[in-house]
Amino acid sequence: MNKPTFTQGPWIVKRDKHGYPYIGVKSDPWTYQGTVATVNQRKDARLIAAAPEMHAALKAVLPILESCAICSSGIKPIREILAKVEGEK
Repeated sequence: MNKPTFTQGPWIVKRDKHGYPYIGVKSDPWTYQGTVATVNQRKDARLIAAAPEMHAALKAVLPILESCAICSSGIKPIREILAKVEGEK
């Protein structure tokens, strides 16, 4: 799988001047509303902010699953998700 083409983060939920959540890159103090994605719901903002960490976790667990004979049913969906995230699909 290729190197991710997305901003790897870490991403965090930030607030605009009205208190609405949006996604920003933690290490970038210049990230402003709408830089990555503007959202209106806290649950969506938390999910989007956690996406880079979930990607890293899937990449880390894939080799373990590939070496596990009884884990084979979980490999295909993980590969498909990683391909989608990495722009291969």
